[in-house]
Amino acid sequence: MIPYSITNTTLNQISTFTRLMERFSFLPEDSVWKKKLLDLSMKKQAFAAVGIGRNLINTPIAEQSFSRSKEVFDEESLAEYRQYKSLMKDLATSSEVPTDLTIDDIEALHSALIGQPRQEGSRHFRSTDGYVDKVIWEHGIKQMITLKVKTSVKDIERQVNAFLSWYFQAREAVNPIVLAAVAHYVMAEIHPYADGNGRLSRALTRLIMKMCGEKNFPLISPEYYFYTNRERYFDLLGKAVETLEVTEWIEFYSKGLLESVYSSFQDLLMLSGGSVDLTKHQITELTDRETELLEMMNSRQQASAAELASLIGVSRQNVNVILKRLVGKGLLVGVGEGTHSRYASKLLSLSY
Repeated sequence: MIPYSITNTTLNQISTFTRLMERFSFLPEDSVWKKKLLDLSMKKQAFAAVGIGRNLINTPIAEQSFSRSKEVFDEESLAEYRQYKSLMKDLATSSEVPTDLTIDDIEALHSALIGQPRQEGSRHFRSTDGYVDKVIWEHGIKQMITLKVKTSVKDIERQVNAFLSWYFQAREAVNPIVLAAVAHYVMAEIHPYADGNGRLSRALTRLIMKMCGEKNFPLISPEYYFYTNRERYFDLLGKAVETLEVTEWIEFYSKGLLESVYSSFQDLLMLSGGSVDLTKHQITELTDRETELLEMMNSRQQASAAELASLIGVSRQNVNVILKRLVGKGLLVGVGEGTHSRYASKLLSLSY
């Protein structure tokens, strides 16, 4: 049904991705840093899904990086952002995992993404043929991309069922990343709904990864990689739809997943104040008080022992002992001497 081959580049990317994803398992499930990374990942996923999948003409979010978006725009004001983030949270936290992928599962994903309840067993596919216009921004320059919808209205359900049949036969033998990449492409090719197909494609890949047992997949944000490389993203999807050859798209998709792992490792390093460095496979053991103080320091350029003692309600002498331990572990640095001495995150101090 779906012609593709797996290049050596794709194989290497998949192998490295799988190996690196295993490092998340070294973090305890109740780790405060893991929870913070999950929250950040959810926000980045939703931000990117809105940035790619919505016609963002003259909308600041279309030109912004995630780190700067709050300066100019409140993503929470967009229904698409809230809906995507809510769905990602449900997928990440729900213990329910479908045993098979059905049209009703796809309908349920789409209804959650567009915020409209759907009756099980009903179909809400698009009713017109034609072209789809997408607005993207690259380096502050607005571009319009026109994608032809090749699947006619009368063929939508048949094509979706053909994909589901392929998936049922392939899921035991094909790598989950390839399954997800193909699913993403197929939804782009069929374009089953009048709106929300891009978000549906990305949500469907997450459902598939969950079904395949990738429990740490919510910790990474490939959507953000696609957002920051959206011209290439649309080019390769459009090429695959036009030629019906998916090899190059799968290679790009697997690279996006691999780059997203490295990005999450960096996010985790910054969130944890340097105490968790999965790139180097290093985790610094911390007490609850050390974790609390390090977390406070991450939101400050500098702070004194007296300021921190006041915030957590313990004596300055007690805080000084903890701060010196964090300095000894290489996570904080001392600034100044005597009564004017202060402390700073080592990571933040290196960035100035």
